[in-house]
Amino acid sequence: MSLAGMIEVREGKIQDFVEQHNIDAIVNPARPSLMGGRHDGSVDEAIHKKINRLEGQYKYFKEAIKDEFKEKINTRKENVIRCERGEAVLTEGGKLCKYVIHTVGPKSDRNEGHPDGYSSSCVGKLVSCYENVMRLVFEYPEIEKIAIPVVSSGNYGFDFEYAFRIGLVTVYNELLEKKNEYRELFKEISLRNIYFVIPNDNGNCDRARQIFDQYKDVFQREHRAVYSGVLKSQKEALKEVNMYDEQRGYFAIAKRIRQLLIILRYVFVGWTWLKDIFGKRDWVARRQVIEIVAFIKVFVPIIFMFLCTSYISIGSSWGVQVVFSAIIAYDLGDTVTYLVGLMFLSDIQRPSANVIRSLVMLVVNYIEVQFDMAAVYLFVSNFIYNKMHTVQHAMGFIIGNPERIKEYQWLQFANNGIKFFFLTVALSYFSNHMRMRKFRTI
Repeated sequence: MSLAGMIEVREGKIQDFVEQHNIDAIVNPARPSLMGGRHDGSVDEAIHKKINRLEGQYKYFKEAIKDEFKEKINTRKENVIRCERGEAVLTEGGKLCKYVIHTVGPKSDRNEGHPDGYSSSCVGKLVSCYENVMRLVFEYPEIEKIAIPVVSSGNYGFDFEYAFRIGLVTVYNELLEKKNEYRELFKEISLRNIYFVIPNDNGNCDRARQIFDQYKDVFQREHRAVYSGVLKSQKEALKEVNMYDEQRGYFAIAKRIRQLLIILRYVFVGWTWLKDIFGKRDWVARRQVIEIVAFIKVFVPIIFMFLCTSYISIGSSWGVQVVFSAIIAYDLGDTVTYLVGLMFLSDIQRPSANVIRSLVMLVVNYIEVQFDMAAVYLFVSNFIYNKMHTVQHAMGFIIGNPERIKEYQWLQFANNGIKFFFLTVALSYFSNHMRMRKFRTI
């Protein structure tokens, strides 16, 4: 069965759907105590009531949960934490189903008095909910069919569409990761069906089906999917810095630098925005766009340098010179601020975990920036100092030929600073990913 065929969106009340379709496990969007919802109409409360009714006891499920956790937390008190936010735990499901997987979603920042959007950590906790649910599903081979609601979209304040998109993409990505891990053995796993069960209140189920249809092509290609665009992610990162940096020890100047870097990424969003255009939902397409853009940016200053040395092509047009120079400056600023962001914002922007790819891209970025600096050198010498230097002069500049750069010490100083910065980034990558190697003794 294809991954796309394993996931379905169904309309209805999840507790009734589980009973009617012989579902093995139900996901319960619980409170940390697991003692049932406090609001009538919540999925948590509905699941508790359903199990209690099937068992014929008013507080059966609550008491069963207390018994299951008694040895783990050494108490049967109600108001204790049995599951942290973003985590998931499994209990028996009584007569309703084999298992109930409880997960505690995050409260939206809007519910905490911050109405404008979400922070990165808030979104990250919601992603963790689904990741941990799927981890438990794979640990229990008895689970062939599971029903999942849209976590945190009710009283916890997430927009329904965004919460569902996060849930759908995360569940699919976990399936894909498991398939890539097991390869030919994936067809042997017991899990067969994952149902997102959604009441059609306010047209929610219809909207969920529309979102699912948007991702069908990505799922059928079995590419990793993404749930958020560039601008939305940067907005969440800025909110994260504004709300939580002081709690994490980023005081005064460090916090201001992180805020400035995110704002600068808004300024230099042009190239990055192409990820949303050509890889809106497809993570693989996004990676490809990033790589293609990186190589295109290498050739932009090369083209400029050759035009710079042709008086007929560019020397007679100040406007063309300014346009090309602005493009070079923009590309240079884009690359440098992106790499600085990797160093200072890695805790909230989740850079690529593939070390080899990251280092290759770092080399490409370094080559691009060096060509950018060579183009700047040619512009300064030809159109400001009227020296009419050649491409060879520019190459001498970036390799540090002292005969070519005596008049341009300030520019050489800037270029040396860029070289030192790239060396620092490369060393940080190596130090963060070095591992102790095991050697054979015989």
